[in-house]
Amino acid sequence: MNLGYTYATDRSVLEDAFVLPKRDRDRLRRAFEQLTGNPFHPPELEFMRPDGSRVNVNRFGDWLISWRADHAVREVRIVDIERIPLRS
Repeated sequence: MNLGYTYATDRSVLEDAFVLPKRDRDRLRRAFEQLTGNPFHPPELEFMRPDGSRVNVNRFGDWLISWRADHAVREVRIVDIERIPLRS
């Protein structure tokens, strides 16, 4: 079901992703699209920023993605990405 959400990234996320190999950029894009497909996705971790906004964190493969949903404008804001090693 398409709920009409889009995603946006903070500038730092865009800059970090821009230098990645295409394969990694594609993986991140798919993860971002998963979040827009279900902006009510339960977080694996949740924290509050100093400004009082709530940030969710989910793992997608070898990436931790920090995000928040703005349901009023139907947007998922990607606020941080971090690569973590997969366990063998």
